[in-house]
This record gives sequence, C-alpha cells and structure tokens, in this order.
Amino acid sequence: MRRFLKVDLLEGVRYGVDAEVQCWCITSASVRGEQFTMWQRTSGLERPGMKKRRLSGLLFLVTTLVLAVSGCSTEKSGPTQLSCMVVLESDLAKADMEELPWEWDVDFQQHLECFESVLESDPGNDDALLLAAFCRIMLTASDDELERIMGELFGDETKSARHNALFWYLSLPDPESVRNIIRAGGRGEFVFSDIQEFITDEVLPSLDEVDAYLTDFEELNGVVVLYTAPALPDSTELPDYLEFDVADAYFVHVLVDIMQALCYMAISYSADTTGAETLQYLIEDDADFLTLNDADFLTSAESELMEAANHLDDACEALEVESDDQAWDFITVCEAGWVVLEDDDVLGPDAVETLSDAAQLLREALTEQSTVNPHDYEEDAPDIDIPVSLESLFHDPLPDLRDYMPWHTWSVDGETLYVTEPITFPDPEFDGPHPGYDGVFPDMTNEIWRLLHEWEGPHWR
Repeated sequence: MRRFLKVDLLEGVRYGVDAEVQCWCITSASVRGEQFTMWQRTSGLERPGMKKRRLSGLLFLVTTLVLAVSGCSTEKSGPTQLSCMVVLESDLAKADMEELPWEWDVDFQQHLECFESVLESDPGNDDALLLAAFCRIMLTASDDELERIMGELFGDETKSARHNALFWYLSLPDPESVRNIIRAGGRGEFVFSDIQEFITDEVLPSLDEVDAYLTDFEELNGVVVLYTAPALPDSTELPDYLEFDVADAYFVHVLVDIMQALCYMAISYSADTTGAETLQYLIEDDADFLTLNDADFLTSAESELMEAANHLDDACEALEVESDDQAWDFITVCEAGWVVLEDDDVLGPDAVETLSDAAQLLREALTEQSTVNPHDYEEDAPDIDIPVSLESLFHDPLPDLRDYMPWHTWSVDGETLYVTEPITFPDPEFDGPHPGYDGVFPDMTNEIWRLLHEWEGPHWR
C-alpha cells in the first residue's frame, strides 16, 4: 500500500497513484507567493507512456530526494512540507550534477531548516527525515572551508572526478596520491590541523544528526519513492522511479558509521601545525605533535565500527524478508533495481551471505586478535602473517606516536624523512621502540619489520 507522488513544476501540481488502495486527499501550499493545490486520487498504476509524459522532478542517488510517503492517508499534508519539497526540487533542477558540491548554487541551510520545521510538528514524517538527512550532508559537502581544504591538500586532483562528482565522496583515496602528499617537499602554508578543526566543528556534528535521522527512519520502517531526472550524467542510468526502503537506509547507515569512525580516528592525535614549521621540527621538538588528544575518540571510533557491523547485519536481514516487487528498489539482490548486489560487477552470487560474513569478520577484528598477510593484497609483498590487535589500539592507545618512530635521517630542508632502520636502533644500549607497538602488533619482531621495510621502502623514495 503506497502513495506515489509526482511533480509538474510548470503547473505546481502533484499527482497521486496507488496500486492497492483508493484514497482522496486535497493538499495546498504556498510556494514563493503562489498557491498550489494537490488533488490525490489513488486509482491504480498509470500506463508507462503516461508516467513518462508526466514525470519532470529531479532526483538522484546520493541526494536521496524523497517525494513520497509510505501508506495512504486521508490527512492533509502540511503546507510547509509541500512547499519545502517543491522549492528544493526547483533548486536542485538548476544544479549541475557534474560540478563538485561546493560549486552548486543551492542554499542547503534554508532547505534544512524547512524540513526541520516539518519534523517539529510531525516527527514521524519519513519524507522529511530523509530530506533533512540529505540537506545536512550536502550542507557540509558544500561548505566553503571544505573547498579550501581540499583545494590546498589535493590541488587540481580535487577535480579529477568531475565526470561523476556526486560519487566523488564515495571513492577511496588513491594511495599514490597520499604518498605523494606526505613525501612532497615543503607543505607551503597549508595547516593540517585545519582538517581536524573542520572535522570537529562541522563533519562530526553533521554525521551525528544524519545518524539520528536514519535511526528514526529505520524505526518507522519507512518507505519512500525517488523520482529520477531525464538529464543526468551519461554514465548514470536510472529507471523512472526508485523505491528507497529500510534496507537501503541500513546500507547508507553503514557508510555513515564508517565515516564517523574515520573522523574520530583522524582527530585522535594532535596535528596542530603552522606552515613555518618543518616536519623535522614537529617530530623532534614540538611538544604536542602526534600526541594523543583524547582516548575517548578512539573508543568512539570502535563503537561506530561496531555499529557499522550491526547495521550491515540489519541490511542483510531486511533484504532477505522483502517480498514486494524489487524492480523499483534502490538496492536489490537479484532483480533489476539500481544496485543489484548479486551482479558480477558488485558482489556476485550469495551477496547477502558475503555481507553477513563481512559483518562478522569486522566484529571479530574489533574484539579478537586477527592476522593480516600483505601478500594477499600485493603479489610482490612478503608472504608473512602479521598479528594485529585492534582492541589494544582502541582501548590502550599509544600516548605519543613519536616514541615509535623508526631510526631515520632527514633531507636538508627537514621535510622528508628517510627510514634507515625500521625498528631497532643500532645502539644496543638505546631503548628503542617496541616492535609490537605495545600490543597493537602482538608477537611482531624486528625481522618482520625489516622485510616489510625492504618491500615498501622504495615506494616512499
């Protein structure tokens, strides 16, 4: 039982369709000084040709713009809700999806406040919950400070994904780019502590709010319908409309949990610097650089990773119990939705079982000693089993990372570190760092560190 809503922006009218139940509802709203009236009559599915002619709203995967609510009600939708939707649709229709978020001319703060006002009077409005979550994310993604940080950190590489800018935030960083940034001589005036400040002041509060919106949506067992636009990047193919249900929300929640964990880890150790300080000075003479900021940050990171495992399990369970037509679904197992998990390009056969196993592996990694072999990831890497205890990392963090720096020399300008001995210092009387990093790498030896250094060392020179 669903009420589908469509928008004709030229006429300012929304149309209702329901496959199972017939309801009448009249809703009006004032949008930018004009009065709109919505007549809803649910009288069965429209023919494909009719749907195509009447479809003109703009929606997209990452934006998760919600235009429908689950169920069918005779209650009037509040005028604020309708006006919020129409104005947001209009603004997004003008945005260039191939531009980076901070280049969009959309006032997400205004839209967020609009949907928050809907939630004040109707906390169970699943439309408003998802739209508020979307606006909160985009408010952070479009921040001018983020644009400055990314521009100074990555330069032109920031724009390398313009052909699919909305997916840029879902991409993993290129290891070679990270290496180049770290080993590049001279940091200029960029201050790495700016990243930590932005994470603390903007990103974490934003993710906390999104976390709360998603939790409420999941508890409501919400279902919404996303209408797609005909003018999307050529690389993106979507059906006319998509269903976003609780299973999809759980998958999004997994990503939010992981982002929260990474943010907490990123601010766990001090990176308070100025552009005038050399890396050599920071490591050898600065009082606070790479010292533990707050052990609670790492505890929070562990909690978020555990939540990611739990939400991944929830997503798998929700997928398994779905019995409705999956052709419109956002994330599916074997039907023609937008993301088909059992497609060979995604996870392949037995995708749900694969994801459930991944959730269990993550839990075990957080609570038990695990083993990592670099040869499993790089063919030329040493075939060595390396014990790892993430529990030790999160519950007994190292107070000062510099105490575990290997024996090294510096470039003339003090900006490039060259490792000469990975762990043990040449002077046997000198008490160097412990090879096991105080339990993070149980049973680790100097010989294993030397083998890893001989393999990885050339990548850093």
